[in-house]
Amino acid sequence: MNSRIGHWFELASWLLICLVTLSTLNLVSLQEGWRLGLLWGTLFLLWVVSKLARKPTAGLYLVAILGGIGSVFLLRLDPSYFVNQLNGWLVGSLLFILALFIDWEKVRYTWFFGFLSLGLTLWTLILGYEVQGAKAWISIGPFSFQPIEVTKVLLTLFLVNFLYQNRLEISKKSGIELVKVLAPALLLFFIIFGLLVLQRDLGPGLILFMVLCTLMFYIVKRVSLLILAIGLALGGGAAAALLFPHFKMRILAWLWPWDNAYDSGFQILQGMFALNNGGIFGVGLGEGLGTQIPAIHTDYLFALIGEEMGFLGASVVLMSFFLLVCWSLTIAKRLKNIRGQWIAIGISLVWVYQVFFVVGGIIRLVPFSGMTLPFVSYGSSSLIANMLMIGIITSLGKVH
Repeated sequence: MNSRIGHWFELASWLLICLVTLSTLNLVSLQEGWRLGLLWGTLFLLWVVSKLARKPTAGLYLVAILGGIGSVFLLRLDPSYFVNQLNGWLVGSLLFILALFIDWEKVRYTWFFGFLSLGLTLWTLILGYEVQGAKAWISIGPFSFQPIEVTKVLLTLFLVNFLYQNRLEISKKSGIELVKVLAPALLLFFIIFGLLVLQRDLGPGLILFMVLCTLMFYIVKRVSLLILAIGLALGGGAAAALLFPHFKMRILAWLWPWDNAYDSGFQILQGMFALNNGGIFGVGLGEGLGTQIPAIHTDYLFALIGEEMGFLGASVVLMSFFLLVCWSLTIAKRLKNIRGQWIAIGISLVWVYQVFFVVGGIIRLVPFSGMTLPFVSYGSSSLIANMLMIGIITSLGKVH
């Protein structure tokens, strides 16, 4: 255990060095260090609680690395970003502890998760307000949040539980009979997906659709379903491009950014310049483009990391996500309970697809989705939901 505690001190020392560097560059005051210490103390407390509960802790190391890197760059951009993000860490930590002591292998509130997802989506559509073209935010007094972040977790749990409860019929049926078995879940899912389309919040909807398709293919193992899913995705994307100018603009900016260099393509081009400028080792902390990239603290923080820490720093971020998913899937593999396995796989898929669409959008592999990078980018709603998910995975694991 002493060597593992040593890892936390090593990570804390790295953060202290970064904080001193930022202070030297007059980008942040050393007085902000106590908040960084509070974050590190909170994560260390979660580690202690997990150890006492005899749960695996490797996931928390990776979250600490990702959160540490994200915190340094939020401090570098604007200390107020980190101050607000710290609230998300504290609330998310409470949800982590709550999730840690729930037996997720026995949770059976299938339709509760489903209808709660529907209720949150309807609430956002009716009472939400628009930010950057998407009506995805709810305001309660001085607090604002994105219900879709929690909906991603709830709908994943709904899909997993529904597929688990109907697994025997799903394995025996085919054709129209299989569609009848899946119809209740598919109907609820596509109603929620349709509401997200009306909100023009297509990124999370796409993630949920990919999770649904992957889970169904994993369980049913039929190529015809995969082909149908790809067809629906392409058809839905084409329809969205025709019906919604906001989505069409993103497609055009992705395909021809130079033709829209001073408009919709500006963010994409600046992100590419930043990554190219970083090279292998980066230009140094505080020396990058920073605020020249629109919405850099939420959508494009990975580009700034790549510029100031170079290819090596960006690789650390991507490798941490890769190891986080591997850790989650390893826990799933060791579980004897099928429901628990599928929950771990479903949450892993949420992380995989979100990182793919965020990083893929920045490097122009796919159209940019406007989502946050889990545990790294600014966004308390996203952070709280991801801490809940890491708590669920940790709860499913067992120390051998």
